[in-house]
Amino acid sequence: MITRRTIRLLITITVLVSLAIPTFTVLAEGTETLGPPEITISPGSGHVAAGTGLINQPGTIDITVPAGANVEQVLLYWEGHGNCGIMPQPCELGKDLTINGNQITGTLIGGPTFFYTLPPNMFSLSYRADITGLGIVNAGPNTLTISGVSFDASSPTWGDDPGFANGASVVVIYDDGTFADVDIRDGNDNAYFAFDPPLDTTVPQTFEFAAEGADRVADLTLLVGSVESPEFSPPGPRATRVVVTSGGITSYVDNALISSDGETWDTLTINPTIPAGATSLTVQILSEDALDIGALPASLSWVNATLSVPITPTNGAGVGTPGYWKNHSDAWPVEEIVIGGITYTKSQALEIMNTSPRGDMSYQMFWHLVAAKLNVANGADSSCIADTIAAADDWMATYGPAGSNVRANNGAWDIGEPIKNTLDQYNNGKLCAPPRD
Repeated sequence: MITRRTIRLLITITVLVSLAIPTFTVLAEGTETLGPPEITISPGSGHVAAGTGLINQPGTIDITVPAGANVEQVLLYWEGHGNCGIMPQPCELGKDLTINGNQITGTLIGGPTFFYTLPPNMFSLSYRADITGLGIVNAGPNTLTISGVSFDASSPTWGDDPGFANGASVVVIYDDGTFADVDIRDGNDNAYFAFDPPLDTTVPQTFEFAAEGADRVADLTLLVGSVESPEFSPPGPRATRVVVTSGGITSYVDNALISSDGETWDTLTINPTIPAGATSLTVQILSEDALDIGALPASLSWVNATLSVPITPTNGAGVGTPGYWKNHSDAWPVEEIVIGGITYTKSQALEIMNTSPRGDMSYQMFWHLVAAKLNVANGADSSCIADTIAAADDWMATYGPAGSNVRANNGAWDIGEPIKNTLDQYNNGKLCAPPRD
């Protein structure tokens, strides 16, 4: 039986041998890049992220969402290495896991990419699952327990333990009443400096956003597997460099990937400056000893990059998010509001808006419909949202009121989610009305 420690020793031997023999043949094509997700990403005020290594399971993620904020979207990512060469194609090793008792099957977002040979041939695979509907992440502190992730592939030659899960992270988009441009790139991009292209480096990822007249400080999160710290891979650190460029100014973060979440997994958040007038940010992770400290450059598997850039609201009759309206009751232009045919006083509506949804779409729809109606009543352009407001009212009349326990993976949720998402876009100033000042 091949143990995890044996695997890591063989990886080190493999990469050291590759220094002397630089040729490396890719046996199967993988994504080898990140890109925009094929799912809708909710707008919001910003994001938080946290992770755990999964070499030893269960793994625990502790993540805190700002107090009083609404949770807009919760995305779970995980990645690992396994021997797809002995598996039927397509290979989906590691696609299933359990989080807080809930069985999850992920969507393969990158790979399998042939990365190295121990032997056997090891492939990297990345997965994503939208777990918003589970209701297990809310404002304040949250603890998530993950287990049951296996990248093992049964083989008479290599036994039943040649694979391993590097780790998992959650990225939470929240609304606290402020505005930000939140964007994501995800997939599977592997690099080790001594391998032949494209496995020698990663593909730079560029985010675009509107310029502003003053500098801003952004939040940039990177989810990365396979990089070990001296604790797990003696005798020394493994070298990496994160390169960030915005507005023609380049900055570097060196050797910050250190198995911070547990063996072979990092959730790294940095705070780059967005210069006045800048309209993009580009990030790349390098397998490189840029500081020349004598460290062996790391092998790495890049899974996700999430960027939140603050937006300064414009003057005029702009829109506010549910977080804005629930925290600014004095700004309400009405004293009562009709949702799904039911009339609510301001205090009744605020009580519902301050209730955690815990995965109930009827609460989420209520929040966004209230916000959209208040924005229109306050004078914001409604030309792009009037039909959606009517559809949301019909949905609430049919499946509401708030608190009706409308859960994911049923017909009511499937009908309501795109309506809610459009309201969310409008309330965040992404459609025909700008953010409020």
